[in-house]
Amino acid sequence: MTDHTVITDDLVEQLTQRIRVLEDKEALSSLMNRYCRTADENDWEGWSRCFTENADFDFGPFGQHHGREEIREVCEAAEAPYLDKQHSMTNMQFEVDGDTARGTAYLWFAGVPDPLNPLHHYDIGGPYRWEFQRTDEGWLLSRMNLRIVWTQGDADASVFD
Repeated sequence: MTDHTVITDDLVEQLTQRIRVLEDKEALSSLMNRYCRTADENDWEGWSRCFTENADFDFGPFGQHHGREEIREVCEAAEAPYLDKQHSMTNMQFEVDGDTARGTAYLWFAGVPDPLNPLHHYDIGGPYRWEFQRTDEGWLLSRMNLRIVWTQGDADASVFD
């Protein structure tokens, strides 16, 4: 006995929507990987293009910042002491709703002020919460929140003093 699936316009529409959500989730994951990579490479102009012009950035104890340019300036200055750094995210999840999306992940940031002394470093970790907007440039961050759960290392080299 063979199963004969009838292809209807409704089925095509359902499959099209499912594929679009999968493509959107992949685009969001790529955006957040670019966010980490450009920060690690000190490409602050490229990093800032991960945000909408009027994005909000809430770093809990490190303050709230508004707008692509202010966010770039604050983060570039905060990470300037680190000659080497690594932003890593795990457990990324996204929920897409049309032209908006939400996401979560866990951050592990390690900053090394002197690459010749890698044992001297500062680390932070905690959960991210994001909101995204589909734009003419693709998906961009419109709101970001990082809740710092833990830190380790030299407090003199901390991010966002």
